[in-house]
Parts: sequence; C-alpha cells; structure tokens
Amino acid sequence: MTGSVYPSKDFVDLQTKMVGIAQHSGRDHGDEEVTVNGEKKRLCNDFFTITCDVHENMGGQLAKYGIGQGVKAVPTHVIILPDKTEVFRYVGAMGVKQIKDHIEEAQKRLGKGMSHAEWVKARDGLDKAQKDFEAGSTHAAIDGLKWVDGAKNQTPLVERAKKLLDEIDAKGAEQLTTAKTLADAGNADEASKALNAIAKDYAGRPVEKDARKILSSLKTTKN
Repeated sequence: MTGSVYPSKDFVDLQTKMVGIAQHSGRDHGDEEVTVNGEKKRLCNDFFTITCDVHENMGGQLAKYGIGQGVKAVPTHVIILPDKTEVFRYVGAMGVKQIKDHIEEAQKRLGKGMSHAEWVKARDGLDKAQKDFEAGSTHAAIDGLKWVDGAKNQTPLVERAKKLLDEIDAKGAEQLTTAKTLADAGNADEASKALNAIAKDYAGRPVEKDARKILSSLKTTKN
C-alpha cells in the first residue's frame, strides 16, 4: 500500500475529507536524506513526508487521547470521528475506493459539518465570548455562544465552547445563591435588584428561569 495506494492522487485527494495519521512502531522502512525548501531532512522511505521518529512516536500520542487502541497487525485501518468514536476497523490491505467508501460513510454519520469560513467565524466568536465573560459582559458572551446548542458534533471547538458555558452557568448559580440569601434575610429590595440583573445577564440560560421564579415569589409576598 505504501508503494501504490498512499502516494496515489486519489488517496491524496481524500485528505480534504479526513486527517490521515500514520503510525508504525519500528524503523524497518529505512529513511533517506532529501532536501526540502533548502533544508536537508531524513524522511521515511514508506511514508514519504514524515520522519521515522514521527510515525514511531505517534502511537504514544494516540494512546494519550484513547484513540485507535488494540492494533495488533499491520496494516490496520481505523476510522475515528472527532468525538473519538471508532466507526470502522479493518486489518489488511485496502484499495483507494474501499477507503473512500468508508470515509464517505463516516461523513454521513457526522452530518454536514462546518466550512472553513464557518469554523473561523465560530472560533473567533468563541475567543470574543471568552474575553467578554472575563470582562464581565456575561450577556454578550452568552449571545456569542448561541450556536453551540445547535452543534451536532462533539468537536474540540464545541467542547471548548461548552466548557465556557459551564463556567458561565456556574457563575450564575453563585450569584443566584447570593440573591436567595438576601431574600431569605428579608432584604427584598436588594434581592430583587440582584435577581433582575441575573435574569438580564443570563438570558437564555437555566439560571434566568430560576431567578424569575424567585422574583415572582418575592412579588407575591409583597402583595
């Protein structure tokens, strides 16, 4: 496969639909010195564009993330989704068409996904949301993360966004506890002020509903 499939144009074109990772524990392929952009390097004879150090050490990197475990024979082809779900494994040689068919099947499970432009927009929006939250502009941060609820795939970008939302929700819960303490102590005016601020700043998050519920009970008590 290293002499026919991997260097073929059809296989190279598949890299626009996946991230191909080569892992091989051993240096039996041998390497040779080549010049790349004026720099001399020793590249693997079988994997062409990487050194033998790269494919030899890749197993440890994959294991760190719990990916592609249990490989006992070479070649083993494994297809893994961004959320680390393994959807295909085959031991033995494969043709480009076979690989392409399984890649396309995995893509169907993923759904449409994002274009590069959409991903850049989401990444930049997430960076801004992080800065807004750190600056105390909670409402702006939440507004910039509305796209997360509709995300179907558990990608690193989505995981990071959800982690930020968890931090926002945790801060809102702390503020709600403080407001409830004021209400329980009979400081209705201060509690109402704090609860109204929470409902405004955390609009669309679960804590908004809780804050409005307590506000309603305070108004009932006053009447």
